[in-house]
Amino acid sequence: MLTSHAENSNPKEMGMHVRLYQAYSGRCHCGKIAFEIESNFPELTTCDCSICRRKNALMVKVHERRFRLLQGQDNLVEYRFHTGTARHFFAEYAGFTRFIAKE
Repeated sequence: MLTSHAENSNPKEMGMHVRLYQAYSGRCHCGKIAFEIESNFPELTTCDCSICRRKNALMVKVHERRFRLLQGQDNLVEYRFHTGTARHFFAEYAGFTRFIAKE
């Protein structure tokens, strides 16, 4: 049986650890693309695609409303492979992956 907690319950009183959202900024290797995310890093995951496996990449899932592209929209190229559902965006000049959007 599932039970729900009142919205005004204090998570710490229920023995839960609360991580607050923080802003993090990043850029591609060539510096032409800049972005910012807000995350509380609930979990890091590994992608099993051939590109990420070769890089041993870790990723954090961020809702699109918590992602902001600050500069470089014109320097992004999109690549889709395998099922074509994930849109991988790369810096056009350096080829560095920075974010992936799923449809």
